[in-house]
Amino acid sequence: MIAGEAVVLPQALLAGGALEIKPYASVVAALIATELSSLKPSVMGKTRIVLEARLAFSGSRFLAERRVRDHAEAAARATRRLPAITG
Repeated sequence: MIAGEAVVLPQALLAGGALEIKPYASVVAALIATELSSLKPSVMGKTRIVLEARLAFSGSRFLAERRVRDHAEAAARATRRLPAITG
């Protein structure tokens, strides 16, 4: 049984609207990563592998990876080229 401040603080946050608890839902996610000269491609690959594993563990799905050089503009283009996400 949980008692004391461990219960009082979350109850206060919920009551004040500062915290909201929602039911779990799996997601479909894509990775858009900015390539940097200081970052090895192998590190980026490992990042993708870790992300895929974390998503799979939660019942979620990895959709795609896009690597871009100029983040702001290229990320927007890469996002538009992603396949449509359907449930």
